[in-house]
Amino acid sequence: MAQPSPPPLLTLRQDSGDTLVSTSRQWPAKRQDILRRVEPLLQDAPRVIPPLDPQVLAQEDRGDFVEQQVRYGVAVRETCTATLLLPKPLSHRQPAVLCCPFDGANSGAVLGKELVKRRFVVLLPHERRLTAGQALWDHQRGLDFLCHLDAVDSDRLATIGQGHGGANAILLAAFDHRIKASAAACAYEPFHVSSVEAWAGFLEPGDPPACEWVEILGLIAPRAFHYALAVQDETFPHAEAVRDDMIELGRLYDLLGCRDKFSTFESAEGHGYPIAARREAYALLKRVLQERR
Repeated sequence: MAQPSPPPLLTLRQDSGDTLVSTSRQWPAKRQDILRRVEPLLQDAPRVIPPLDPQVLAQEDRGDFVEQQVRYGVAVRETCTATLLLPKPLSHRQPAVLCCPFDGANSGAVLGKELVKRRFVVLLPHERRLTAGQALWDHQRGLDFLCHLDAVDSDRLATIGQGHGGANAILLAAFDHRIKASAAACAYEPFHVSSVEAWAGFLEPGDPPACEWVEILGLIAPRAFHYALAVQDETFPHAEAVRDDMIELGRLYDLLGCRDKFSTFESAEGHGYPIAARREAYALLKRVLQERR
């Protein structure tokens, strides 16, 4: 059953009444309000940070890049495996992208190969069924792994994903400021119009969150973000609500004076990540990470 939605992105709800966020000076207060309401979603991180203990399990030369199977610690007596793609020739301190796994498909491998051929170091964590908070922690450990590599510039990190992987990419960008640019496709629809089944396993059972996805997206600003939505998305069918979110998010980027760092792509197709949308996303990552020196 649909629940009442939280306040709009640019409205700060207080005991004294609602206040329109109309200047950049007002945004920090709204941002803190969002963080307070989002925090209950993210309670699953381990209380003890284990050693990273990075290991290379296997390596294969793929011609224009090297593929490694790696492992690193995420919790006490718990590890995550991933595929690491290294462009050739390998230089010191290159930009890197964490590609969040999604939907049990091999699309992550497609993104990874397209990105490494554009001279990004790419980490593709192997899919694990996790709640939002657990996935966020896993992917932050993935960033830790990337940052320990001599080949990676820790000041030039990005994330990308589709479907629930896109939702994880949004969360990672929102809550880890090491991410300088992010992109997602068909990643969500507003909680207040979404079915419980759409988020089964990703969110803990119970009442809908006290926040909205557009507010979580707002936490990414003023850093670069590209979003691709599908009008015929069968997984998240409320495309009009997502389109409204993108308009509101654009207003925030306008307010913060960084509209050039936010862009969207709209597809008439179903759930997926069309090549045209991916190329736009890659162009944003290149502009922010490879041309910003």
